[in-house]
Amino acid sequence: MYVGLIISSGDDNNEVNSNRMNNNINDINLLPQGESINAIHEFNELHSKDSFFKTITNIADRFNYKSSGWKRKRKDIRFIIWSYIHYSRLKHLMNTFLTPNLSVILALHPHILKKPFKPYLCVNWNKKQRITSVTQHFQCMSELFSSNLPLIYRDEGYCLLEIEDRDEAKYKLILDRGQNREGALGLRLVNDKNQRIYMITMNLSQENQGSMYIGSIQGPNHDVENRNDIIKALTKGCHGLRPKALILEFAIMLARSLDIKMLCGISNKSHMYQSWRYIGRKRNVVTFDYDSHWQEYGAEVFNNDFYKIPLNVPKKDLESLNRNKRKLYTKRYQWLQETELLFDANISKIITKNR
Repeated sequence: MYVGLIISSGDDNNEVNSNRMNNNINDINLLPQGESINAIHEFNELHSKDSFFKTITNIADRFNYKSSGWKRKRKDIRFIIWSYIHYSRLKHLMNTFLTPNLSVILALHPHILKKPFKPYLCVNWNKKQRITSVTQHFQCMSELFSSNLPLIYRDEGYCLLEIEDRDEAKYKLILDRGQNREGALGLRLVNDKNQRIYMITMNLSQENQGSMYIGSIQGPNHDVENRNDIIKALTKGCHGLRPKALILEFAIMLARSLDIKMLCGISNKSHMYQSWRYIGRKRNVVTFDYDSHWQEYGAEVFNNDFYKIPLNVPKKDLESLNRNKRKLYTKRYQWLQETELLFDANISKIITKNR
């Protein structure tokens, strides 16, 4: 059997599917009433050092809203001191979020401000490169999606596809904010319990008229039962396409839909968890072989840190395959083509930039 696409591209079904997936921005309670407006006013007042640190104090409250008492005060003080130390760089970063569209995103996720001040995506990027990476990403996102950005950066993200495997188990492909340290945009394949099956995280850049840098690929959550069985079912359902390959195919579809000119994947040695600060903690948790995975897709070494992944994936010569293999790959390529049409149709609903 093959993976069946549940979403229809027909206009009659779009409204029904959109409501079922809660992809309507008018139905989303993103922030407490008035908070998004207050956020815009706060970030528009960053002209003096006094107003800057007044804003920082308010942001600290958002950082630590789950804490209370002395623990919360200690965290607030630590963040304010940290802001003094990084004043000029932090203010430059915050200026990126002065627009109405991006100020709402920062109000939703104030931890964005901390991204470039720790290892981010590539272990060899310095602080200036990390700040540039974060600012360019959100500038690109604002240009692409403008007022629809909250659909992606809300907790539930934006559902692009629904699929089911050979056992009729259902999965959703969600476009969201991704993992915190490996990028700022993600594609997450989840089961009907909203548990992660596979995820890929990336960062957009203005380089080369539009680039995408992949920072991580992650497999099933530890709380997913029968993970191996799920992987096997998806692989067989996708005509032999493994989930780790499927999630990369989705990233390539995203890159093409966004008119990205260059797609790059992080190398093993440059993954951000190779940083000295993760020695003895998370350095050994990365077992995924990025180099081999990119090479399977015809990628070539781009620089010391990244592989350049082709946006047009090389296809097998069907005539050179035996009958069974030829049948398998024919179905796979047909399914991927149909899937990309639906993928592009659904993401086009929230892209505001003319293409």
